[in-house]
Amino acid sequence: MALPVLVFTVFILIGCTSVTPAPRQEASRPSPVQADGEVSEDKQEAPQSHSGLSPAELPLFVNSHLPASKKPVTRGGSPLAFIRRGETGGDTVVLLAVRTGDTRKAAFTYVSDFGRLFDSSTEELQFSVEVFTLSGDGQVTSKSIDAGAHRVCGSFSELPFPAQQAFPCGVSLVFPDTEGRRNIWILFPGGEGQPDSPQYSVFSFYEQANVKALVQDIDDNGMFDLLLFEDIFEESSGYETYITWYRWNGQGFGKYESTNVIRKLRGFFERSRQLLLSRDWKRFFDYALLPRDADALWGGSAAASFRRIFRTQEGSSVGGDDIYNVLFPQEAQESEITDAVFPNVVENPFPLTRDGPSSFPFTIRITANEENYFFSARLAMNKNPFSGRMFHFLPDE
Repeated sequence: MALPVLVFTVFILIGCTSVTPAPRQEASRPSPVQADGEVSEDKQEAPQSHSGLSPAELPLFVNSHLPASKKPVTRGGSPLAFIRRGETGGDTVVLLAVRTGDTRKAAFTYVSDFGRLFDSSTEELQFSVEVFTLSGDGQVTSKSIDAGAHRVCGSFSELPFPAQQAFPCGVSLVFPDTEGRRNIWILFPGGEGQPDSPQYSVFSFYEQANVKALVQDIDDNGMFDLLLFEDIFEESSGYETYITWYRWNGQGFGKYESTNVIRKLRGFFERSRQLLLSRDWKRFFDYALLPRDADALWGGSAAASFRRIFRTQEGSSVGGDDIYNVLFPQEAQESEITDAVFPNVVENPFPLTRDGPSSFPFTIRITANEENYFFSARLAMNKNPFSGRMFHFLPDE
């Protein structure tokens, strides 16, 4: 399932807590960690009839069960809420609330006003996610999950979990500030992924200029993953980009694996260079291409296959002569390749999009028979950068 989609060495704030109302428990996570969210004790209220309430009426009904110090965040006069039908009957309503006595300050147009970020006199608002479970006999059970104090709430949405019972359900909150934005995921993994489960976990991460997030199912297991791309300046080598993989572990999201981009890309280019110099075409194809592309290209002639990988650059020259008709590696096959020069990579060249890292074009210089040949090629990063080789050339169709 393809899903969409920001730190310094220890300045990224990542957090995950796992909580059960009584007693409260917080999962231990390696530093750096930020734990967000507290839960109130479940509150049992006198049974009331709520049968026949429509999805539009349910949020209004549970609104009456909020403490007087809280107001539901509303859009168009209606509370922002999500409704889940329980497996054993009854409904669960998850809504966003803010601690205020002024209904106007609970309007989403107010709490999402980005102008408040740049007004020093603007007060922070205390947000919480309120979970109400309405049983079939009229009993109402509630719990409150603290989402912290923020000036602006950018969004409140359901997380895109699969429908299978093995997966949880949850909500996402985004709180922007002047430097970036904090993402808070509240997940309900217990039972069959229903919000009325007594256990929940809170996971948070922070995006900013040098930290970008990608939400995508990279290992095709049906559950989305979180990748954080973090750019760090290192005096010895310039910028390095680290990718950290956060994965669902059955109870919450936790750090699973990490890798780097720049060092591995330099290593990939150097190994490709060695294989070209040795003229070991088959091993080059197997190393530098996806398996399906390597199998398809190796079925033809080496010269024709290489022309799909390395394209002659318009306006390039060899010794001052026009080389529009130069074929690679036809000339290289007829003489010894004495050099292959790939780009000197000093920062991450893969633009990050909603669909993942994009491919990028580059120029390679081949020296053969004392002549320089310039070609263009395109390199991509694998969808799962932690599985198999991280990079591969993209041949023409």
